Amino acid sequence: MNGIIYLEDGTVYFGKGFGACGTTVGELVFNTAMIGYQEVLEDPSNAGLIVNMTYPWIGNYGIREGKDSKVHTKGLIAKYVNGNPSNHKSIKNLEEYMVEKGIVGVSGVDTRAITKKIRRSGTLKCVITNEEHSVAELEKRVKEAEFKTDFVSECSVEAVEKIAGSELNLGILDLGDKDNIVKALGQKGYGVTVFPYNSSIETIKAENIDGMIISGGPGSAESISEISGTVKEIAQSYPTFGIALGHQLLAKSFGAQVDKMSYGHRGGNHAVYDFGRERAYIVPQNHGYVVNKESLANTELEITHENLNDNTVEGLKHSSLKIQSIQFELEMESDLENTSYLLNDFIDTVKEGK
Repeated sequence: MNGIIYLEDGTVYFGKGFGACGTTVGELVFNTAMIGYQEVLEDPSNAGLIVNMTYPWIGNYGIREGKDSKVHTKGLIAKYVNGNPSNHKSIKNLEEYMVEKGIVGVSGVDTRAITKKIRRSGTLKCVITNEEHSVAELEKRVKEAEFKTDFVSECSVEAVEKIAGSELNLGILDLGDKDNIVKALGQKGYGVTVFPYNSSIETIKAENIDGMIISGGPGSAESISEISGTVKEIAQSYPTFGIALGHQLLAKSFGAQVDKMSYGHRGGNHAVYDFGRERAYIVPQNHGYVVNKESLANTELEITHENLNDNTVEGLKHSSLKIQSIQFELEMESDLENTSYLLNDFIDTVKEGK
């Protein structure tokens, strides 16, 4: 089947359709990861997005068995799609998975040209289809599309969830967590209490937690600004660690400004400098908003990490409260030295406060 990509500025790309048959509209972004396409599709931070993969071959190792994750990504664009994966853990190929999950895909296009387009123009409204539609019909779809920005309510848990453990009871305010933090804390033997994003401070205090992690998630801090007051109360009451969207929300709650980026940081190979450790780390990122560096001048927040490519803010701490936050994602399962030390530092802070 044929595939078409239509951008809001009138640019059209013709390719081959794959995945679920359909037409979908979203915000077009690019991701530079060489592996991890399944994680990209299942990441709640990609809610409402059509993702263009810069690495040319996608699907080489198939789809692994795992939890039946809900997919929020609107569509996928790739140069080549491998329908015959080679991996003993693969249970199906990428196209079978996308059909099962209802994800529309287009392949056979110049993904690097699309990436350069996004870098020049910024993120764009986009429609992709593998159905029979004229370019004029797709143009109308894009013009009439109204994009929502609040996806957190769709990605957060609906009720308080608990995992039994000992020594510590750590809370997670779920803005769209990918479960890697829950898994990591569970492996350490700690109790975990996961809260819906809009939980009241009274609900949180009733669970007798020792510290709070504010998770990553989709969209911007502005889209959930109604919980800024609660987030500030949490941070004033408990040792608090913010990740990605949680980092932005903490910054906003304490007076900083959060801005939309031209095309964001999405991929597994971003260089970040840790001023405290005086060394750099390569980290995964998936965000389209950033804390405005200049707006920190009149706050009690201090920069702890910085992006080495564009010098944007990648980490913060509070001058007097036990608050730390990072813009990037924690890499918990790599065999290499990674940023899991940040979670350990937070746990040590919680233990010191008991």
